[in-house]
Amino acid sequence: MKTINPATGKVIKEYSEMSFEEVSGIIYRANIAQKQWKHKSFTNRSVNLNKIAKSLKENKQ
Repeated sequence: MKTINPATGKVIKEYSEMSFEEVSGIIYRANIAQKQWKHKSFTNRSVNLNKIAKSLKENKQ
């Protein structure tokens, strides 16, 4: 699978395909995480999302 810059047509990055088992495992873990997340308080969610936003800003390319 490739990510292609639509303006230039150049390949940005290539990714290997995942097996059915790998995808199933990711979906399973995401489902568990969502079930835990929905029980967190708004304040806790806000703190976590702000940490993620800060990390994204610090590591943008």
